Amino acid sequence: EKSDAMALPLFRRACEAGHQGGCTNLAILLERGFGTAPDLQAAQGLYEKACPEVPEACTNLGLLRLRTPGQEQRAVADLGAACKTGVAVACYALGSSHVIGVGTPNDFAAGEAAFARACQLGLMRACQLGDQRRACVASNDGKACLDVAVGISGGEAVSGLERRLAEVYARRGCTLRYRPACAHRLPASR
Repeated sequence: EKSDAMALPLFRRACEAGHQGGCTNLAILLERGFGTAPDLQAAQGLYEKACPEVPEACTNLGLLRLRTPGQEQRAVADLGAACKTGVAVACYALGSSHVIGVGTPNDFAAGEAAFARACQLGLMRACQLGDQRRACVASNDGKACLDVAVGISGGEAVSGLERRLAEVYARRGCTLRYRPACAHRLPASR
């Protein structure tokens, strides 16, 4: 915590000098409250400033906007821009947004394309359930949908986007008349 407080003025000076990486790092500290009180509005402004030059800033901006009511569509645009530049986490979050239908219409095919890109970029979380996701969507396999839901949560409490993603896959399995998917309950949020 002391090192975070020491880094804060250094990143601030770097940002003021026009170094967008410094702005991104300052935004991370402000968003998470490292070395200072959390300031989401200031973090968002810094991410917006850095986004044109730092793809990770676009990713963080998109993830922050996903948690901000009314900004979900802009979040999808930010994540899409970062995904196109090769940020795997952005592709995964974009895929999740498409599957869940947050900031964009529910679209399993677009979600799978983004997950495949995240996997191609080396994000193991996106690779691990690829076969089951494809079977769930392309083959209308209810058991595969439940396998995806369970695989996402890993039997552990999950929160946020991952929880919503698991719920959508379990609900799809139920809609496909796979009874165990209808009875599936995720562990409590953490």
